[in-house]
Amino acid sequence: LPAHGGHYRLLVSCNKKHPGVAQYLLCTPGVPLYAADAMRLGLAQLRVSDQPELTIKELLGATGRWDYHTVAEALMHAQDVLAGQDPSEPCTLTNDRLRWIEECFGVEMDLEHIVFNLETFKAKHSSTPSSTVPKSSPYHLGPMDTPETPYDWANKALCFIHGLPPTALKVSLELLRRTQVHDLSLSEILRLEFRALMRMLRRHDF
Repeated sequence: LPAHGGHYRLLVSCNKKHPGVAQYLLCTPGVPLYAADAMRLGLAQLRVSDQPELTIKELLGATGRWDYHTVAEALMHAQDVLAGQDPSEPCTLTNDRLRWIEECFGVEMDLEHIVFNLETFKAKHSSTPSSTVPKSSPYHLGPMDTPETPYDWANKALCFIHGLPPTALKVSLELLRRTQVHDLSLSEILRLEFRALMRMLRRHDF
């Protein structure tokens, strides 16, 4: 289960921009998210860059003006520059993956439906030649060095899900559903999460 209810608010905000991303991140814990991903999900508006051409000093030019409007304009320019997807910048949530995530996870909050969608998606793309993925990394869902096929992605997502405790997944998805449907506040989410955990501790693991 995600620690602290604030995670659910963040996940709900992700779903508003890209449907299904919240469920995907819950079902594939440990998937790396980079600056480009955070900006795509709306979790960040500007990334502090170590590139000299994107520093405020360089953007302001030789004018040396530091008034509010000049700095705001420089920040907006930097945001426009960084909004473009740089092929050299690591990114987990690529355009292809976002389309696949929406198709397989979409608005589903039920684990069985998500698995069914992934299996169907995998079967639909079974004729697609598979890319060369190291056998030692069946769960690698970060940036890819080689082109990734829909079949590869669905297969790795299923490996992730089948390797996780189903009860924890189902409870996490249900908490996310209630957070999103009822638009719960942080205090309400924390109370809901606490009650869920206390009920789970009353019962045996098996």
